[in-house]
Formats: sequence, structure tokens, C-alpha cells
Amino acid sequence: MTARRWARAAALALLVSAAPAGAEECGEAPAAPCGPSPPITAELDEPPIFGEKDGLVYLRDSHDMVRLYPHAEVNLDAHGFFHHTTRPTSDQVGVDLGPHFLVRHAIFNLSGELFKRFSFDAGLDLVANPAVDGARADGRDTRVALTDAWGAVDAGRGLWFRAGVFAAPFSLENTTRGSDLGLLERTTATRFVVPGQRLLGAALGGAMVHDQWRWDVGGFGLETLTPGQFERIFDAVGRVSFRPTAEPGGVAEDQLAIGLSGRVGTRNRRDSTSDLPALTTSQGFALWRPTWLDSDGTVVRIVGSNAQYAVGGEIRIPGYGFAITGELNYLVRRAAEIPAQAPDTTLRKGEMRGTTSYVQLSLWPLQLMGLIEGYPHLWGRYPKKDHLEVANVTVAPERYGIEATLLASHVFMRYDAASRGGSADPDAPYGRIVASQFSAGLNYWQTERFKLACNFNWYLVPHRRGPNGAVVPGNFGPPGDDDPLAGGVGELAFRLAARF
Repeated sequence: MTARRWARAAALALLVSAAPAGAEECGEAPAAPCGPSPPITAELDEPPIFGEKDGLVYLRDSHDMVRLYPHAEVNLDAHGFFHHTTRPTSDQVGVDLGPHFLVRHAIFNLSGELFKRFSFDAGLDLVANPAVDGARADGRDTRVALTDAWGAVDAGRGLWFRAGVFAAPFSLENTTRGSDLGLLERTTATRFVVPGQRLLGAALGGAMVHDQWRWDVGGFGLETLTPGQFERIFDAVGRVSFRPTAEPGGVAEDQLAIGLSGRVGTRNRRDSTSDLPALTTSQGFALWRPTWLDSDGTVVRIVGSNAQYAVGGEIRIPGYGFAITGELNYLVRRAAEIPAQAPDTTLRKGEMRGTTSYVQLSLWPLQLMGLIEGYPHLWGRYPKKDHLEVANVTVAPERYGIEATLLASHVFMRYDAASRGGSADPDAPYGRIVASQFSAGLNYWQTERFKLACNFNWYLVPHRRGPNGAVVPGNFGPPGDDDPLAGGVGELAFRLAARF
């Protein structure tokens, strides 16, 4: 017999001898099944047609081709100002500084997904920030404003296309839903860089596997600075974020994130005659206005003209029960000064440039001590949250407990009214614009649905290094009762928020 035949016979003998041994191991009623363990699978029951998951109410058809997510949010606010001089009148400062109770937001939205490929969102705010930016409109003027009106298509392989009215893809704070922030409103620094949070245009976005890289870039033709009104612009805006520790099964809320944003555009007097954005507090007082009075009583307006651009960097360091967030932006706004009575006349051309920044610490004491589960909110996904998985696989931890927030924010600007043409006016306000915001917030969450919040904001306009173009109510007092070196104003605000 050849060596090959001997090998085949030996292998056959081993197989035959192994068969009975395997049968004895299994036996007639083995304690555990033989062979590999079955795969761990999710619950196979068909998800309900109507239900609630991760803070969203959903309605769907049996084939999951159409999903609807109706949702609403109502914010009831009470707030007042603190300063050391006689309270100015509404005519003097453009907004009533007395204590107020108001409906700050009443937002109604309908979003959804179609054919597992398309998504949309449409909503109205029946109040639209009535107290913000008293320099541009009556601080108590109730408006109806479009909050979101966009459609998007998932192109596959991590790409999507969105068109309509939605949040500008600039800044981590600006691309986070306001109700997820630790403070009641976005910081003064962010609002000054992105004054019109919502733009009309189209954007292309994408994400890599495990969401390690995420980006959005688009072109926009309209911007809303005053609630309910759109003005022509032409801007390209983009943002990219990076999570270096992203990995399979990782929790996005618990990962380091860094990002970069950019915005470049132009303002044409033929299409846009809007003033530059005012620098306002969270509750509506204008620390700096894009208007001033000449010596003969002429109202001079500062309007956008020619190139406008900004660049910003961001970082968020979250952990179990805490998060540190910071951003730094540099912006340039070219402008022209025109008399209000003769809008076709240009008095001079100048430029504003400078930086804005903030750093914020958020603490969840109960989570930090391990008493309840939960992670800090995930920032930077507004206007669209990730696809909602309605199957009973995983359920995000509900929001319970207390959130404490501390924030410091700064705006350092220099405005040279005649740097690009014309002669400076000796009666013009000072070109140095410096303001700081120091805030403390305390929120109590009872799931995603209800939040009770309290904020205290203190704004400083220092004069130590020379005149400051930013002002506080102390500068607006009646003759003999004002203080040209007044340096601060405080705000205390409460909010009861309900989301459905």
C-alpha cells in the first residue's frame, strides 16, 4: 500500500472513532445545544404604528415608507434687568427694561422621513424671540416666523443633500438646538457672529463610518435678521467636525470633538440695505448699535457693504456627567455709513474686525456622583437629528436631574468707519467695542418633556483701556443722572419649557 493510501485510511479511522465520542457528549437531552452559539438578535416583533422613542412621538405605516414626527415646544419666560441708575424709558434704549412675563417661544413643527431616503421639517414660531435685538425692532413686537422649512435626501454612503430654510452650518453652538443648551439663549459671542441663525439655501453634507468625520457646506441667498423677515445675501458657509476617539459601539455624547467653520460672502447695496447686526444681551438690550446720531440730529446707519467673512474653531470635551465647550471666531465685516433720510448717499466706507469667544462648563451632579445614568447632550446635529430607530433595540437614557452651567464669553471688535474711503466724523461713537458676558445657569430636567431653568447673566463694558463704543443702561439715564463710565448690566431670567 502506498504512503498516500495509508494516510487516507488513517484519516478515515480517526473520523469513525470520533463519531461515537461526539454522540456520548451530546447525549439524548444535552444541557446545552451542540455546535456554535446562536447569534444575539434584537426583538423581532413588528414595532408599533404609533409610539414614542428617544424624545420623539412617531407615526408610521406598516411598511415603514412614511414616518411623521409631530412636535411642539412652548417656553414661558420671566426676566428683568439690574443696573445702578434710574431705569431708562423704552424710547431711550429701544426695549423696555422692566420685569416681564411672556411666551418666549411657541414652536410647532412637523418633520418626517419618506421611503427611507427623504426627510423634511417645517415649523412656525408664533412668538419668534420678541425680546431679542431691541435695536432692530420693538422688543415686545409679537411676530410669526418660519423656524424650519427644508427637505433632504440621503444619497447613500454617508452623503446627504438639504435645501430650504435651516440653521447655518457655522459654529458648534449655532448647530445645536436651543433647548439642548445649558443656558436659555445662545451666547452673545455666537449671536454676533451668526446673527441670522437660519438661512435660505442648499447644502451638501457627509459623515464617515462611526461619525468620525462630519461636514456640511452650502450656498445661501437669504438671511433672517429680524424675525419673520428675509434679506438678500450671497454667502458660502461650511463646517467640519472630527471625533478622534470614534469607534464601533462608542457613545457619541462621550467623545472629544473638534471642529472648524468658515463663512464668506458679500453685501450689495442694490440687494441688501440692512444694518450690521447689533450686539445684544440675551434678553434684548443692545450693548452696541449699528446706528448713531450726528451733531445735527441726522440718523446715520451702518450697513453691510462688500466682503464679509468669518472663521471659527471649536472644541467639546465631554465626560460622564460633565462637558467643557469652547469656541473662538474671527470676523471681518466691511460697511458703509449712510444717512437714514438719504439711503442712496454714502458718507464713508469702513470695516469692522475682531474676535469673539466663549468657554462653558456644564455639570450634571447626579450623573457625576453615579446616582443616575445619562450623558451630556450631543451638540452640533441641528437641524436634523440622526435616523430614529423605532425597533426595541436600544433606548437612550432619559434626561433627569440637575444641570449646572458656568460661562464666560467675550467680544473684542474694532470699527474704523473711514478705513476704505471718506473722512471720519469727530462726533461718531468710539470705534473700540468690547463686551464680556459671565453667566450661571441651573436647569432641572424631568425627561425630555419638561425643563425648569434659571439664568443670571452679567455683561461688562470696560473703560480701563480707553473709550468703549459698547454701552449699558447707565449711559442712557436722563441728563445729570447718567454715568459715562458705567460698566455693567445684569439679567435674571426663568423659563418653564414643555416639549411634546
